[in-house]
This record gives sequence, structure tokens and C-alpha cells, in this order.
Amino acid sequence: MIASFEHNFIFIKTRKTGGTTVEIALTPSCGPRDILTPITMEDELLRLQEGKVAARNYVDDPALEAEIAAAVLQQDAARVRKLKRRSGRQGGLHNHSPASKIRSKLPKDFWDKAFKFTVERHPYEKVVSGVYWGSRNDSPDDFSKLIDEKVAKRPEDLKLYSIGDDVVVDEILRQETLEADLARLAEKFGLELPPRLPKAKGAFRMDRRPAHEILTPAQKAVIYERHRKTFDLLGYEP
Repeated sequence: MIASFEHNFIFIKTRKTGGTTVEIALTPSCGPRDILTPITMEDELLRLQEGKVAARNYVDDPALEAEIAAAVLQQDAARVRKLKRRSGRQGGLHNHSPASKIRSKLPKDFWDKAFKFTVERHPYEKVVSGVYWGSRNDSPDDFSKLIDEKVAKRPEDLKLYSIGDDVVVDEILRQETLEADLARLAEKFGLELPPRLPKAKGAFRMDRRPAHEILTPAQKAVIYERHRKTFDLLGYEP
């Protein structure tokens, strides 16, 4: 999640849509007051490599932010997780903070005038991508069973960029056309993107077939029922 006072935009991050790529790509253009929430340790190191800037201004405790940054540089994953939990207990913003919490942490005039955007993706693809990410350290014997479990509990990301029943973002980029969509926004705000978008978390999906070829009819039906609002809002075909 990014709140850029310098460029007057708010990026609300959804799950498994290329959001980390967006964060890393936009970070070098952000000013010292801008809010950059933490990402995974591996991706934070990539962000430092790409933009020389770490997560900042996401919790009202500069010392804690410094501790987390130091733990990232030391590649101490357990300590990073522990310190992030402390940040959460102190009310800090995190990468998937919902719009309601983001609004509560920002000046009202900035929230009202800032251009708000997010990224979405076909729900089938999000589920399959999430399963691969969640099982990245394992060798699951029954991948279809893991998909069933993910389908049963995966929340609809629409709730992240809505407050009540109202969608609060001004634009929803598509993961399917992310490079072109982000380039257009960068031009709108006068931001400089890297020549090639960084690849974050993309190496964990072994089966590159389209999700509709991987999922069973029953799994598709459940996903459609649970994510019907997203299908309708974005015009995705079930």
C-alpha cells in the first residue's frame, strides 16, 4: 500500500494481482513523507535494490520502523515477522490494509482529493496463484484439495477497496494489462518507472496453464458464487 502526498495518489493493494510489483516500481518516485507499507522480506530487499528505499511512515513509531528495516537487511525472517506483528498491534498500516483503515490514518482533505487506485485479476487466476504461493515451501500431494481449501476460505478483495457497499477507488487496473495500465498512470502523475517492471512472487507457479484449465467445474462454480460482485464489476467471464 502506498499513500503519496507528493504525487497525490493512494494505491490500495489487493492479493495476488501484481500489487507488490506496483509497489516496488512506484517506490523510487515517492517522497520522504509518503507512506510505504512493508512487504515480504525478499521483496523488501528487491525494493531496496531497485529504488534504494525501504518501507516507511506506516506506524507511529520510527524506532520500530528502523528495527524492521535492520532485520530485513540482516535477512532475519523470524524477527521481521515478530516486529511486523508488533507494528500491527500498534495500529500500523500493512500492505493489505482495507480502505476504511487507510482513510482513518490519513488527513481527511488528502483522502478526499487523492487519486485512489488498485489492481484486480480474474478470480480464477487469483485462487490458483494463491495456492501456489501458499504451498511454495511444500510439495503437495493433492493440489486439487489445496484449491478446494483456498476456494472455501478466500475473501473477496472487493472489500479492501470498498467502504460499506461503495467502491472508493477511482480506477481499477487489470493484472492482465498491468504494464500498459501502470505506464499510463505514471505518465498522468509524472512518475518514472523502471525500464522493466520488477518480477515479485511470480516464480512460484509451476503450472502455467490458464486457471480455467486447472480448476474443476465445481471449483469454478464456488469461486463464481463467492466472487460474483467482482465478476460483475470487472466484466470477467466465469
